[in-house]
Amino acid sequence: IQRGVFKVLPIIDWDNRTVYQYLQKHGLKYHPLWDQGYLSVGDTHTTRKWEPGMAEEETRFFGLKRECGLHEG
Repeated sequence: IQRGVFKVLPIIDWDNRTVYQYLQKHGLKYHPLWDQGYLSVGDTHTTRKWEPGMAEEETRFFGLKRECGLHEG
């Protein structure tokens, strides 16, 4: 609990494979930007599409972090 807010993040530790398997199992569609190389979608200033040779982490915040801070504990 932080500032009176209790957060439940049930999929925070899921990797892309686990998310994909869940979507397939439940017949859900993935985000259309995935096909364009976006592994993670955030704001337009700090989100990059994945290119061959890049680590997944490099697609958000220039590889420095994954979250903007708004949702960090």
